Amino acid sequence: MPISLQIEKLKQINHKLRNKIKELNLIVEKAIEKANIKKLAMSKKETQSTVDVDHLLKIRDKEIMNSEKQIKNNQIEIDKLQAKYDELVESENVQYLEEQLRAAEKQKKDLTKTIKDLELQNFEQGKTLDKVVNSEEHQNKIKYLMEDLRMWKDKNLKLAQAFEKDKETRVNQQ
Repeated sequence: MPISLQIEKLKQINHKLRNKIKELNLIVEKAIEKANIKKLAMSKKETQSTVDVDHLLKIRDKEIMNSEKQIKNNQIEIDKLQAKYDELVESENVQYLEEQLRAAEKQKKDLTKTIKDLELQNFEQGKTLDKVVNSEEHQNKIKYLMEDLRMWKDKNLKLAQAFEKDKETRVNQQ
């Protein structure tokens, strides 16, 4: 049974007990009124009636005290369960942050691999460029490869910036 349901159940029990106390108070008040009426009507049975009312009052007082103790115990139980619930929520938050950290580390690893691949590709393109520069028939290819090289450098720079930004974001989330 989830803690939140237990808390709600205890709150309902607490509410019922409070209503019971109210009912008992009404019964006690009615008993007192009834006793007072009997006291006025029957002067001879006054002492016996008072004893009965006193006895009833003592019983009702004990019932009220027991109900109040039960309410107090239920409130303590609710507080304990609420603390447990808060603890569980906190641990779930820690787990979520750990998952986020693992995802960020994986993304960092992927971005590092992409950067290395781009650097290798850049190196190979540089070698190809040197070969093409040495031949005149490939002047158009040289322009194309230079633009391609520039594009890859820009992508490499953007990826490195995105990696750093993501790294800072993850650090700030923790």
